[in-house]
Amino acid sequence: MSFRVRTFAVLLIVALLSNAAACEEAPTWSPPSLESLPEQWADLPFDTFADNAIDAYLLYHPFLLTTQGLCEILGVRNDRLGSAGPDYFAQMARLADIVMGQLENYDRDELPLDRQITYNAVWEHFDGMRQLSASWCSFWISVNPSTACNLYAAMRILYERHPASTQDDLDDYVVRLWGFDDMISGMIEEIETAAAANVVLPYATIGQLIEEWLYPLTEAEGNWFFYVGLDKLDRVGSSSASYESSYLTRLEDAVRQAVVPALCRLVECLERVAGSLVVGEDAPEWQTTEHWRDYYAAVLRSSLGMTVDPAEVHARAKAEAERLRAELCALSESSAAVDLPVYTLLQCLWAAEYQCGQYFIDSERLADAYSWYELAREQASTLFETLPDSDPEFRLEDVPNTLYVAPLFDGSDSATILLPYEATEGKHILPTTVFHESIPGHHLQIARARTEDVTLLQQLTTWTGFCEGWAMYAERLAMEQGWHDGNACGLIGAYQSQLFAATMTVLETGRFALGWTEAEVQSYAEEMCPVDVSYIHQFLTYEQYMPVRTTSYFVGLTEFLDQRQRAIDELGVAFDLRSFHEAVLAHGNVPLSALETIVDAYIHGTLEGSAG
Repeated sequence: MSFRVRTFAVLLIVALLSNAAACEEAPTWSPPSLESLPEQWADLPFDTFADNAIDAYLLYHPFLLTTQGLCEILGVRNDRLGSAGPDYFAQMARLADIVMGQLENYDRDELPLDRQITYNAVWEHFDGMRQLSASWCSFWISVNPSTACNLYAAMRILYERHPASTQDDLDDYVVRLWGFDDMISGMIEEIETAAAANVVLPYATIGQLIEEWLYPLTEAEGNWFFYVGLDKLDRVGSSSASYESSYLTRLEDAVRQAVVPALCRLVECLERVAGSLVVGEDAPEWQTTEHWRDYYAAVLRSSLGMTVDPAEVHARAKAEAERLRAELCALSESSAAVDLPVYTLLQCLWAAEYQCGQYFIDSERLADAYSWYELAREQASTLFETLPDSDPEFRLEDVPNTLYVAPLFDGSDSATILLPYEATEGKHILPTTVFHESIPGHHLQIARARTEDVTLLQQLTTWTGFCEGWAMYAERLAMEQGWHDGNACGLIGAYQSQLFAATMTVLETGRFALGWTEAEVQSYAEEMCPVDVSYIHQFLTYEQYMPVRTTSYFVGLTEFLDQRQRAIDELGVAFDLRSFHEAVLAHGNVPLSALETIVDAYIHGTLEGSAG
C-alpha cells in the first residue's frame, strides 16, 4: 500500500473513532542529579570516574545521543529534547565544577600515558565548558540567528536521525514533541537575556526569521511535525489499526497542545524584541561590548582544547597565505599572475590555463569521487599502519556542502560521505574534498578512534581543532606525497582549500579579536581570499555567532605540522612518518594541548628503541 493511500486509510479510522483524552507524555529518563554526583564519585578509580563524568555530560545532551546512536550504550531512549536557556548553561557550569573538583583527587603524573591523555581530555573539556557556560548567556549564540538554526537542527534530527524502526520509536517521537514547551521556554529566556544586554539581530532579519521559518510551524493544520510523524509511521509499518489510531491521536494532540503553542510564544517574543528596534537600522555591534573578549576566548578554547593568542594566530595565518599564494603563482605561465587577486588568479588557472572543467552530471562526479577514494586508500597504506576496516558510502543528498557522516555507535548507520545534488562545481575541487572527508582525513581518523580503548569523549569529534585540523593535515599530506602528480587541476584545488583556511583565519581573528574595520576586511578579502568576496561577507555574518570556525581548522593544521617537525628535528634519521601517524591517532580525538604529551612519548620511545 502506498504512503498516501495508507495515510488516508489510517486518518479515516481516526476520524471514525472517538478521540482519547489528551495527556502530556513525559520522557522515561532524566539526566543525573548534580547534587548526588560528588558523593557517587568520591572514591572511584580514575578510569571509572572518567567514564561516569563523560556519561553524565552526554545525558545532558539528548540530541547528541540520537545523532551518535548512543542511547543503547547509555541505556536510555530517544524521548528527550535538548535544553536551552540560562538555567541549562548554569547546570553545565555546575557539572563542570563538580568534575574539576573530583579531578583534583587524582595525580595525573602517576597515571600511565593513555590515562594521562584521558585526564587531559576530561580536564580540557570540562574546564572549557565551564568557561563557555559562564560567558554563553551574554550572547545569543544558540538562538540568534538560530532560533532558526537550532530549530532547523532539531527538525533535521527528529526527521533524519530519530529512529523509525519500532513502535517504541514512534512513541518516543510523540514524547519529544511534548517537550517543545520546555525547550522553547529556555530559548525565550535566552532571547530576553540577550536582548537586555543589547545583543539582537537587525529588525529585518527577525522579520525574515518569523515569516520564513516560524509562521508555517505555528499552524496546526498541515504542520510539518505532524507529517514527519506520519512518515515515521509508514517507515515502521506492520502496526495494528488500533495502534495506528492511538498513535495518530497522540501525535495530533502533541502538535496542537505542545508544539504549536510553544512556537506561537516564540513568535510573540521575537515580535516584542523587533518592536523595540528601529526599522532599517543595523543591530548593535556586540563585538564591542565588555562581554565579547571573554566569550571569544571561551569559544576559541573550547574548539581547540588549548589556549592560543589570536594575534599570533593571525600573523601566522597571514604569512602562510602569502606563502601559498606565491606557490600558486608559480603554477601560472603568466608573469602577471603575481599582480592578480587570488580569486582571479584561481579562475585564470582552472578555467583558462589548465581548463579543468566542471561537473554538470552527478553520476560522473560520484564516480570520480570513488576513483579518488580508491587512490587514497591505496597510497595511504605506506603512510599508516592502521586503515579503516570498511569503506564509506558515497551518496548524493540535499546538503549544502560535501560532508562526512560518522558511523553510529549502535551500528544502525555506516560511514557516509554526502555530496550535494546538482552541484555545478570545478573538477579541481573534488580530489582534495575526498582526501579531507575520507582517507587520510575524517574517515581514517574517526574510524581509528572508534577502535581504540579510549573514552567516549575521545571517540567523538569533540574538538574541532583536532578533528578538522587532522583533515586539513590530510590535505597537506596528499600534496606532500605527490597524490596530485599528473593532475595540476587537483593541485590547484588543494591550494584553494589551504588558502581558504589561512585567509579566513586572518579575517576571523582580525574581525573578531583584533578590531579590524569593515574596510580592512573588505580590502584583505578582495586581495587574498580564494572565493568570491560576496561569499566572504555572508560567511563572516554567520561567523558572528560561531566566531572561530575556520580558525580551529588552521590552528589544528599548524599544530600537527609543528609537532611533526619537532619530532623530525629531535629524531633525525630515526623519524618514521608511519609510526608518527600511529602515535598521534592512537588516543582518539583529543584536545590539541595533549598533542605535545603524545609526541613527547613518541620521541622518547623512538630514542629508547634506537638505543636498544
